[in-house]
Amino acid sequence: MATLAKITENCLGIACGTACAIGAWILNPSYADSIDLIKALPTLTTCIFGFLLTLLGIILQGDGPIIQKMRGSTKIYNRFISYNKKVVFISFVLTLLALVAGYVNYDWLHNLIASINPNLTIVVRRIAISALTLGSIWLVVDLTIFVRLFYLLIKQPK
Repeated sequence: MATLAKITENCLGIACGTACAIGAWILNPSYADSIDLIKALPTLTTCIFGFLLTLLGIILQGDGPIIQKMRGSTKIYNRFISYNKKVVFISFVLTLLALVAGYVNYDWLHNLIASINPNLTIVVRRIAISALTLGSIWLVVDLTIFVRLFYLLIKQPK
């Protein structure tokens, strides 16, 4: 049975991201004002993705004394590996979303949607900004939890 702390740990990122996405939906920031941030996201998320994937590879393949010590704490080690995979996946998906939202020319789509219903273009933009907000906050919260787990794992007594 999962404890309240474990449930909170697993759901905190998505809950905070959802709350912020709802806030972004309500505040309705301009796409033009957000485009610089959207275009900066792929760089940040790609760095996070690459670093954590490298770290995962080193820890899974390593055989040094520190890594053996980390593996000795099976419960935290398994949570650490699981969170690493989760954050790597979130950063990968967020990278793809930000690349698509920031660098693809949507004039043809905008014209198509506007011909169907002019108000629908506003909804599509709000959905895009809200989705990127959700993913960004989820990544930050889960990355923070991952770092906390990393330090718990490193500080384990011998």
